[in-house]
Amino acid sequence: MIGEIVLALQAVNSLASAVSESAGHASTLGGIVSKLTKTNDAIQTAEAHHHGKMNQKEALDIALAKKRTQTIQTQIRDHLMMAGLTDVLQDMDRIMSESRIQHEKDMAALKRKRAENRKLLGEIGQIISIFGTVAGTALAAVWAWFKFK
Repeated sequence: MIGEIVLALQAVNSLASAVSESAGHASTLGGIVSKLTKTNDAIQTAEAHHHGKMNQKEALDIALAKKRTQTIQTQIRDHLMMAGLTDVLQDMDRIMSESRIQHEKDMAALKRKRAENRKLLGEIGQIISIFGTVAGTALAAVWAWFKFK
């Protein structure tokens, strides 16, 4: 659990250092956009796997990583606009949007799956309860039959 969150934070830190080192060089921004996508994926993966199971520190770490990634994304956007690479900017926006939409779909599917699992466990519990009641009643009837025969 902690490992994925640490990986996401390391990805954000490496992305931040790459952006500061590029200092507006258009040739390195393509690699940085790739790192940004991977960083968002790492954050989303950590969030998806541990959704609802994180303690306060882990949740805060994920929130800070998201905020820092948004700041870096804004810096990349500024660099791309100053370099006149609007087509790269549009591709980055499209990729990030697709990634966000897919993450939202994955989270909805995960919630549905968890709800189905809870429902299934409830049904299994009911079946076991019914079986236990029937078995207990049958044992009581057999005991009563031999006791009072």
